[in-house]
Amino acid sequence: MLQNQEETFDKTEYDNNYVFNNLPIDVFNNIIETLNKITPLINNKNIIKKKGDLEKIDLLVKNLEKTYFLFNDVSRRCLIDSYGQNKKNFMEIKKNKKLLKNKDNSHVNKKRTAHDFTLKFMNIESENNMISTADILRSFSNYIKEEKGKKNKDIFVYKEDNQIDNKSFKIIGKMKELFDNIQKEAIKKNTMLIIPEILTYNDLFTYIKYLFKE
Repeated sequence: MLQNQEETFDKTEYDNNYVFNNLPIDVFNNIIETLNKITPLINNKNIIKKKGDLEKIDLLVKNLEKTYFLFNDVSRRCLIDSYGQNKKNFMEIKKNKKLLKNKDNSHVNKKRTAHDFTLKFMNIESENNMISTADILRSFSNYIKEEKGKKNKDIFVYKEDNQIDNKSFKIIGKMKELFDNIQKEAIKKNTMLIIPEILTYNDLFTYIKYLFKE
């Protein structure tokens, strides 16, 4: 009856597989079985008849204690790491869904029917003239960057200290032609639209609606 019942536990296996459904239940069961075996031995005052018997029981108790604490530590880290990973996955999925929703369903990304003069400015062809506000804004940005890259003085706006105002630009070239058409569309809608010579990027949103058909 008095035999070395040291329980073995592969800590590395569980370190590499922290999931709720793979806790070391087998080790826990072994601890219970060992407890059931060792309890009567310890309670039996007559079981220890020589030093060797005491040493075997002592080793059995130490092994049991070691296995228990190892099981408890690994189980705790299994749960903590699994929860952390699941929380991370949940937040990532939630973030991706939000990005996907914003990308596909936001107002600026919805495809609408644009006027021919809008596509002419953008220098693109689109089936049924279907483009989005985001497409138009990119075309504005690209055109302005292109003209500024050419060092076209006509497009630059300067601050009081004679530094270039990178947030503003003048309406020139094919952009001037585009805004002339915007003004015509406004007149058709009985709207008196005064377009200043200088605009900012934020000002563009005021005129976007005239670039699309009803």
